[in-house]
Amino acid sequence: MKKPNHLFAVYCRLLTFFLLSLAGCTYSFTGTLPSHLKTIAIPVFENGTIKYGLETDVTQKVVEAFIQDNHLKVVPEGESDSILFGKIRSYYRIPFAYEETGEVNQDQITIGVEVTYRDLKEEMDLLGKKGIEEWGTYFLDTETEEKAIEEAIEKLARKILREVIAGV
Repeated sequence: MKKPNHLFAVYCRLLTFFLLSLAGCTYSFTGTLPSHLKTIAIPVFENGTIKYGLETDVTQKVVEAFIQDNHLKVVPEGESDSILFGKIRSYYRIPFAYEETGEVNQDQITIGVEVTYRDLKEEMDLLGKKGIEEWGTYFLDTETEEKAIEEAIEKLARKILREVIAGV
């Protein structure tokens, strides 16, 4: 009878170890930012397209992404260790999917930006001019173009954040 009790104790210990290991597992992303960079300013992106208001929407989503991430505190220009400049370079819509009849039923919106991330303490560019492009789609009969724009901007904001935090 000692063997089954002994095996039970071993299994319990292994199970406890496994559960404790799982409890301690959390995903965290530290990035590769220089340690002296604690804050970032994000001026309104320049809009080089004919799509009105795009600069406001893109800038707002990028700021929200940095606030949510919390690696760098977003502060006004003049109070920051670093600054992110952005220019919206392209905005276009193309057919994405077709009906069996050959008619377009879904379009794709693609937005391209160019960002520069600058360390103001060391007075140096950390990314150079980085081109980033993202897209979103919408069904012509049930959704609006705005849905695809929001999707593309959301992807852009996350990608810009990753480039700044990990790309330097």
